[in-house]
Amino acid sequence: MGKKLDIEQIPLPILFIDLNTNTVIANKQYNDLFSNKKQLEILESKLNIKLEKISNFPYEKILIEKNNNNEQKAINIRIENLSNKQFLVTAQSATPDIELLFIDQNFLNLFLNLPLGVILKQKTPQEKTLFISEYLVSKMGYTANEIALKPWHYFTYKEDINMQENIMNESIHNGLNAFFFKKRIVSKSGKIYWFSEYIKTIEHNNKQYQIILLRDISNEKEVETELHRAKQMVEDAE
Repeated sequence: MGKKLDIEQIPLPILFIDLNTNTVIANKQYNDLFSNKKQLEILESKLNIKLEKISNFPYEKILIEKNNNNEQKAINIRIENLSNKQFLVTAQSATPDIELLFIDQNFLNLFLNLPLGVILKQKTPQEKTLFISEYLVSKMGYTANEIALKPWHYFTYKEDINMQENIMNESIHNGLNAFFFKKRIVSKSGKIYWFSEYIKTIEHNNKQYQIILLRDISNEKEVETELHRAKQMVEDAE
């Protein structure tokens, strides 16, 4: 089996697949990169495609895997069509764009149980929304698509719009890439929530993104209001 020797001599993670003979050969670098040997069925499952159905080559896709320390890593998979039903798969570590991470379920699971509203946007002329957490959807009563398509001031309590605009404009003028404020948001049912909102602009792979974190502070505001009322009553009684 000459192909086995050739594959082992290549200093790159390689997987050779021959569907004619159902042969799958991986070199040591390939197995080390994935932590354990990936057979054809597992590879196709992760790619969510059958090799025989691929029409355009080379075929490339980034996968998110976990290493032996349970840390996430990105791997760029490239498939070449050598001949009839023979394929060569190469796998290399990659730095994926942030939007690719947010379509990976393992990465999304990090945000599912957070008691925070999370919004991720890509800074383009049209400002593309990449992710909106389920927490924010359930809190506001709007669908993720409705939140993505409407401007921020649509949901903001009318008296807080100018405040947010001033903070954002001042931050941009001073060259700040992060700012924080508290404001009220009106849900679809009309209920008003107090949120602390943190907005940060980051750059990754020569692209700009904006991540927005929102924490419901309505209960804290109610306590604050009651304390102020109690203090006022004491002062009036003196």
